Amino acid sequence: MYNYRKFSLLLFSILIISFSCWLFYIFKVFPKYYFKESVIFNKNQSAIIVLTGGKGRFEKGLSLLKEGKSNKMFISGVFPGLDLKKKYINTDQDMKLFECCIFNGNKALNTIENAYESSEWLRTNPAKEIFLVSSYYHLPRSKLIFEKYLPDIKIHLVRPGYPNFKEESILNILFHLKVLFTEFLKIVYLDFIKFR
Repeated sequence: MYNYRKFSLLLFSILIISFSCWLFYIFKVFPKYYFKESVIFNKNQSAIIVLTGGKGRFEKGLSLLKEGKSNKMFISGVFPGLDLKKKYINTDQDMKLFECCIFNGNKALNTIENAYESSEWLRTNPAKEIFLVSSYYHLPRSKLIFEKYLPDIKIHLVRPGYPNFKEESILNILFHLKVLFTEFLKIVYLDFIKFR
């Protein structure tokens, strides 16, 4: 019984220290990987890939398309039956973009399937670099997975927003910590089990 308690305490301590390092990585180290406007790129050789599931992701991808970062955008993991045109079209320009430049896939149910679905789409829509759009907490894991499936493609990471913890309520902060902890566990699983 004593050894079990000692082991549990040691495991919990390791987990807390590891998670603290993960938080430092997310907020201090990882931001250097985010797309910077100064990056030189060729829009004819690039593609925007949006991973569904988080607030503001589609809107950010659409703004990149309108800014001319690429001339094509793929949305991975669209819920079957969801009409993106109905939900997001506001202008004639939006309609034209949907008709010529916006594609979507609805088979992906998780990030690994997003990467596979995107790699399949890129077979018929080749690109040398992609703008990968997802939430700030999801991008580290997405980067790890997409690099596995698309080793020869340069990946620019784009986040729709970043929380300002000084202005957030306690409940929102706890929510962010819960999401970050879940992502941390998924990264550990990917790195030590799935991709070994």
